[in-house]
Amino acid sequence: MEIAGRFVGNVTMIVGIVVFALPLAVIGSTFQSVWEAEKKETQANIRRKHANAHAGAIQKQIDKLDSLLKDLEKTVGETTDMIMGGIDKNLDERPMQTAIKTIAIQMASLRDHFEIYAS
Repeated sequence: MEIAGRFVGNVTMIVGIVVFALPLAVIGSTFQSVWEAEKKETQANIRRKHANAHAGAIQKQIDKLDSLLKDLEKTVGETTDMIMGGIDKNLDERPMQTAIKTIAIQMASLRDHFEIYAS
């Protein structure tokens, strides 16, 4: 009986190891692949959030530059009209100088914004 008992004990032990080892390996490999996929998705979400944040900031700068360009175009148009009217009527030069200074200030503001983008 002792040999039969040892045989049954050994068989039970080997079957128990196989029964537990196979599902644990499958569960472990599945867990590993799910973990990696979740990690990649989390990193992609972080990159997407950063990209969206940068896109918003860039769009604000583009809108500001667009506004500055429109202001500059308006001032140039007004100055041109003033100069043409001044030539015809021999008017005082001070308003024209003020308009030209305004254009220079607006151009400097635009240049500063473009330098921010370049750096």
